[in-house]
Amino acid sequence: MQDSGRNPRQSSSELTFLAVGPMDYYYAEFRSGEAWWGSSTDDRAFQTICNEWDVHRVVFGPAWAMDDFDSATTTTSSSSSADKTTAHAQIVPWIIVSRDGRAAWRNIPARLEALLNRRMANQAGIAEVSLGSGDAYFCRFLDGTIDYCLPAQQAAVAHELELRGLTITNIALHPELSNGFVIRSTYA
Repeated sequence: MQDSGRNPRQSSSELTFLAVGPMDYYYAEFRSGEAWWGSSTDDRAFQTICNEWDVHRVVFGPAWAMDDFDSATTTTSSSSSADKTTAHAQIVPWIIVSRDGRAAWRNIPARLEALLNRRMANQAGIAEVSLGSGDAYFCRFLDGTIDYCLPAQQAAVAHELELRGLTITNIALHPELSNGFVIRSTYA
């Protein structure tokens, strides 16, 4: 397993954030500010961004096979070029959000990628984001706008909450189970 080189047994800090994904991807942050990350693949883009950015949040999506694709891309809002990588047997989608508002992503749903490419240059950054099974996602921006693409069951629950006058603030999606989700909402 590739990792950040930090030994989990050496820290006594309290865990404040943890994201885990398929293929041993993880990102952990502690109250001390120390962070650990890694994966079982040689994902240089993920490693580089975690090393160089002041990371605020990381989310992972479901792993998918690369058999039908020529290459995978990584896009960051701070760079207009895509980093073409050599195809691996499986790819893990991820989004990294920095504390200064930048975002980087790899292999996310096309609709979400188009939205982020349009917004990230001159609109409010990401406040909440999650990736679900297939093309499912939820994204809330710092200006309060939301966008989501959900399986029918989740969409019906979200629609019902909105009809009852609640404002959806986050939808946590399970990356591998289409019926695994939590919706957080408040009264408008």
